[in-house]
Amino acid sequence: AEVPPFILNGIVYTAPSRENGRTLSIEAHQETDGKRLYKAVVGKNIIHPWLEEDVQWDFVKNLSLQNGSVPIRTEKGKKYLFDPGTKSANRISPPLRRGGRK
Repeated sequence: AEVPPFILNGIVYTAPSRENGRTLSIEAHQETDGKRLYKAVVGKNIIHPWLEEDVQWDFVKNLSLQNGSVPIRTEKGKKYLFDPGTKSANRISPPLRRGGRK
């Protein structure tokens, strides 16, 4: 499903619809002319070769603006917090397991 965009300080933030399911990202575009300013990777899905790939894909389900940050939720329930100022994101839930595995 299409994720509704939001506007902050003349910049439109969107979640590209249905990328490849391996990479979670958001894009920033100028509100005036639609020019893409940047694409930020929020998270990556590790694809295990012994499982069917399409059941491992994950997509951005929701993004919004709260107190200057962008909470992002995926279809599989992962939560990230994106900072438009630094163009970086941190996974906030569920936490990564030891060894960096998801």
